[in-house]
Amino acid sequence: MTEHSYALGELLVSKLGVGRSTKETEQLKKEISALLSLTSEAVLVVDAEGQILELNQPMCTLMQQSRLQLLGASLLPHIGEQGWKQLKRGRDFDTVVLTPAALPGKKENVWKVRSKSIYETDKLTTMMLHITEGPAPSKKKLQQKRTIYTFDDIKGNSPSVRAVKEQARRIASGETTIMIRGESGTGKEVFAQAIHCGSQRHTGPFVAINCAAIPESLLESELFGYEGGAFTGAKGEGKAGRFELAHGGTIFLDEIGDMSLHLQAKLLRVVQERKVERVGGTQSLDVDVRIIAATHRNLEKMVAEEKFREDLYYRLNVIPLNIPPLRERKDDVPILVEYFMKKLSLDLGRTPKRLSQQVLERLLAYRWPGNIRELENVVEHFVQLEIGDLVTLQSIPLQLREQSMGHAEAERRAPRRHSSESEEKESLLQLLDQYGRDTEGKRQVAETLGVSLPTLYRKLKKWRLK
Repeated sequence: MTEHSYALGELLVSKLGVGRSTKETEQLKKEISALLSLTSEAVLVVDAEGQILELNQPMCTLMQQSRLQLLGASLLPHIGEQGWKQLKRGRDFDTVVLTPAALPGKKENVWKVRSKSIYETDKLTTMMLHITEGPAPSKKKLQQKRTIYTFDDIKGNSPSVRAVKEQARRIASGETTIMIRGESGTGKEVFAQAIHCGSQRHTGPFVAINCAAIPESLLESELFGYEGGAFTGAKGEGKAGRFELAHGGTIFLDEIGDMSLHLQAKLLRVVQERKVERVGGTQSLDVDVRIIAATHRNLEKMVAEEKFREDLYYRLNVIPLNIPPLRERKDDVPILVEYFMKKLSLDLGRTPKRLSQQVLERLLAYRWPGNIRELENVVEHFVQLEIGDLVTLQSIPLQLREQSMGHAEAERRAPRRHSSESEEKESLLQLLDQYGRDTEGKRQVAETLGVSLPTLYRKLKKWRLK
């Protein structure tokens, strides 16, 4: 897009963040759509949560879905949570390279994304993304990819963290399968990478896959690969799966509790025999991998309910490693805040800030349902918004700012009875804004309301909320 087009697009997009009637908003969207249709380059507009507000036909072609399918959907399944964080941290018009989720019959590529962020009263409202597709690194380079984290990157001095770090160090040098248990956001992949770095396989690849983030129809070919012609759109030469790519190293199966029973049966053979069979293939391929699995789910309950295979459970749960939630290690909060503040300030080219006593008290009193991931987001929030050197209450998120010391969490987590339907809708909107609109965020909303996830989805459908 030309600079003039960007300026015009920014002007139109910025108006979406202003309170307007439905009719005015729809007219603005039509104007944005008309502008985007003038360029042959892939462009889309998303809100602060990553929900797609508008896009042009080249973007639909790139994502292999229709405009109707994509409007209102989340961008996160296509670029991942880390990719979304990279975009939000990037500066305007800087190029961010992301690896999108694999699509059937399409070569592995990367997205080179230039973004323009729109703010309203210092709050991100929308982003305009200009995307160029390019070739992905070769398989050889992918296999040579090294991990990011070591045991030195696991911050904290609380007894619970020291104990689990020591246990992880002891088991790192072996070949035994490990099951990492912990709530979402506790840093399970950080521990997995640290274990790989401390193992005899540290010179080999570390390959991670989130079993909950990839649709079941794609997960099988992602894990085990496929032969040429295995299905419509399959590459002629076939494709290696994650187990093959992890040969000689470690494979990390995140959110293993979300895998279907059908795939659990196929995974069991790989765990037992260290052999994979590609989709559409007849030949078994030997794979030399160490398996580290992780979940936030209660697998024992799932086994009892026959939602998780008992034989696979015992094969994976050889050495369990339990990561404590942040609310059980409050002494580590100041250490983690300082770590993230220095890291984010360095990324943004800013001087690290100091916390006021009031802010520190709020951070220590909060129960952190999103754990370390939520804490990192909070630190990023005030690093971005605080103008001065001292972080004050006005620069921290609303849910921390308004909590009553001591009793806020009990009130927040207690199921509410709504005196009217409008109050129920307003409560849902507030909780979605607080926890996010991705699957994990909705799980936390359901837990807060004391309802099941299917019940929450029925309520969201009733109020036409996404």
